[in-house]
Amino acid sequence: MDIARCLYTIRTGKIIAKTAAAEWTIREKMTPNISVLQRAVEIRKNPHLYKADKGALDRAASLGPHIQEYADVLEAELIIGCKTKN
Repeated sequence: MDIARCLYTIRTGKIIAKTAAAEWTIREKMTPNISVLQRAVEIRKNPHLYKADKGALDRAASLGPHIQEYADVLEAELIIGCKTKN
């Protein structure tokens, strides 16, 4: 969600809530794995439905590679931003 908010701010110059930013990056197809981020948004909006869900907790523990892919998108945006300013 933090990566989504960073991407939103870089692209728009504005700041919004993390969940709204994640939904924006999904709409803009800026995330390498849309289904993973959609699931994270669903859990964030309804945590009470998932707090005892062992499957959700296990999936959360295995998100490292997906987060890294998403961080790579942020890194690319930062590089593009730096190049356009120079």
